[in-house]
Amino acid sequence: MGFLLTVSFLIHGLSLFCIILLYMQVTKVKRIERLHQQNINKMEAAMSSYLAEFQEQNEQFLSQLRERSTSLSSEVEKSSVKSPLVDEEDVPVQRVDLKSEPSQSLHELLSIEENQKRIRTPFD
Repeated sequence: MGFLLTVSFLIHGLSLFCIILLYMQVTKVKRIERLHQQNINKMEAAMSSYLAEFQEQNEQFLSQLRERSTSLSSEVEKSSVKSPLVDEEDVPVQRVDLKSEPSQSLHELLSIEENQKRIRTPFD
């Protein structure tokens, strides 16, 4: 009977020790989950502030773009009203006389080309 009582105490002690270890593991997991949730909340707050700032910058950029486009369109309208972009009378015309002699005659050019062919061919 004393032997069974000793074995019973050992089993109860071992089970109590296991329960304590499991409780510590559960609290550790809960703590990690809580920290993880806090990190998620911080990241969500950071991303939402970043997106709000990004949206604000986009709105500023769009307003500047609209201002520039309206100012450019008004400048184009003013300039088109004042004078056309290109007058046919203002464009200088260069006329080339096709009958004039070229600087080098055709014979000179042919002789130069023949000389180059001779230089490029290998010697026999």
